[in-house]
Amino acid sequence: MPSPAPLSKLFDSQAQEYAKYRPTYPNELYDAVYAFADLPSYGVALDIATGSAQAALKLTEKFERVVAIDPNEKMLSMAQPHPKLELCLGSAESLGVPPESADLITVAQALHWFDLRQFYSEAKRVLRPHGALAAWSYGLARFEDNHAASQILRDFSWKHVGPYRADNAKDLIARTHSELPPLPEEFGVVEKKTMEMKTRMPFSNFIRYVETWSSYNTFKENRRDARDALLNFRVECMSALRLKDESEVVRVVFDLAVILAKQKGNTR
Repeated sequence: MPSPAPLSKLFDSQAQEYAKYRPTYPNELYDAVYAFADLPSYGVALDIATGSAQAALKLTEKFERVVAIDPNEKMLSMAQPHPKLELCLGSAESLGVPPESADLITVAQALHWFDLRQFYSEAKRVLRPHGALAAWSYGLARFEDNHAASQILRDFSWKHVGPYRADNAKDLIARTHSELPPLPEEFGVVEKKTMEMKTRMPFSNFIRYVETWSSYNTFKENRRDARDALLNFRVECMSALRLKDESEVVRVVFDLAVILAKQKGNTR
């Protein structure tokens, strides 16, 4: 089975679509992060593997300075400019920022790509003593109140695209809760939360979102019938959803898993 491209190149072909069609994280998520972190000041936040800087831009509403780090230059080029936002090429395992320089580190939909021991060591190095780490991920979407359409999506995801999904990206929600928590030697206070991320979008936009999956793009690069598989999925799903046109709006739900961590002495 062909291996996915390295993270620095993985989203090259769909950087623009990724920025446009990925779901927006809810305010409830950021409220939970800030409540847990309980920071005395909001100076510097680092957003790691930032992609098109969706989460980083949200952090500018709270922080004086946000550094958005990603190994993919093309993804960074999709970020919307902001006076508080600084874009940097870099990796999670070697952040390239001074020690004790960040109040908060965030990781949105990317923790599964990291060498966790190296990343957690880096996070501890760059966080201020009162600082906190927040990482969140969502798994496969489902269509609200439509089990049949959701099953069609699951079948497409696992039977067609699944064999081309990187091992560390499989069953993302389960991994986030069982295999990926910060280890005790790195962080002393760890909380895990789950919440629903609900959104409404034209069905055509949902198809564009599916096309941003790294696994779908690996599938497409290696199988001539990838387009046919996507077309069949589209037709079956529209039938289950009783849609007459792709412009009709569908209600989509993602299960969001959140890991929050800080050092044991950091409790105000």
